[in-house]
Amino acid sequence: MTFPASRAAGLAEREGVLAALMDVVYPAMFIHGLNLSKINAMGELLTEAGLDASRYLEAITTDEVKNLLKLNTEEAGEMLLAPQRFLSVRQCILAKTGYVGLNRTFLPNN
Repeated sequence: MTFPASRAAGLAEREGVLAALMDVVYPAMFIHGLNLSKINAMGELLTEAGLDASRYLEAITTDEVKNLLKLNTEEAGEMLLAPQRFLSVRQCILAKTGYVGLNRTFLPNN
């Protein structure tokens, strides 16, 4: 993911609405090839997810949200250093968020 999308995801996780955001972000990235580094594209996805796009787009520029992404990145790194517990980046993401790539409901023929 890009920095805007990653920061928005961190904020959404903190607010308990990560699933709603990921349900629109992953198909946009992996099926439609949308460039999530473009703020207007990210704003449209936030709106589609039922979130306040203006508030999120402003929040992702703040040090508070930037630091939240840094903290999440550090936590994922720490998980990777415990190989008995987590074997891959994919498993770290899954353990933390419940998502890795596409949710199976978006795969063809499902």
